[in-house]
Amino acid sequence: MVEIDWPSYARVYDHFSSEEYAPLVHDFYGWILDRLDEREIEPATIIEIGCGTGLFAAKLAEWYPDATLHLADKNAPMLDVARARLAPTQAEPDAEAETQGGAARLRFHETDADRFLASLPDGGADAVVFCRSWYLVADPPAAARAALRALRPGGMLFLYDPLTTYDVPAVETFFTVREPARWPLFRAALLDFNAGVAAGRYRLYSRDELTALWTAAGGAVGTYESHAPVGNAHRMCVEKR
Repeated sequence: MVEIDWPSYARVYDHFSSEEYAPLVHDFYGWILDRLDEREIEPATIIEIGCGTGLFAAKLAEWYPDATLHLADKNAPMLDVARARLAPTQAEPDAEAETQGGAARLRFHETDADRFLASLPDGGADAVVFCRSWYLVADPPAAARAALRALRPGGMLFLYDPLTTYDVPAVETFFTVREPARWPLFRAALLDFNAGVAAGRYRLYSRDELTALWTAAGGAVGTYESHAPVGNAHRMCVEKR
């Protein structure tokens, strides 16, 4: 396992997740919005598993200002950054705010994906999002069933995940020159991911594996798109039957 300075990593994460360095991630955000619009879903409750520093949650708070957002992540330093980012949009938890809405209602959950999913009530959410977090799930079949169980009928689940390990040597020179201070922190996380896949701590999935998994859990697999070979990621949406 590679040693990671998580508080320092949390401070550079947004930089390497910017549209300049991670355009496909930002495209995923808009892709979710388009899928919800196509179904004419105006979500009242959205769950994001692995919310990280709250990059996507900030957009959700802007797009759906009356929605309740449940943001889960087991990484405390990352979740601290999310809290700080979203604090200006947090409604005061009083009766009037709960009734009238207004600012996005935020609920932060410092826990791992499996535990959080198992705790969710049935049928309470309109959308569930896994952005670069499904590979962390320890019990995929149980997690898939719990995630779909948490959705209302017709609710949608969105997943964006790596396809392969990262070719760190291929980008080493570029980032060493371009980001000499930040790159070592981000590089450690990429190496940890690669080591985790090799050791079986993290799991990568093919399209067929994801399709079989979500179908067995009771979902209807919708759009699937792979960004290979241009990008090391794929995305899928699943609808609750």
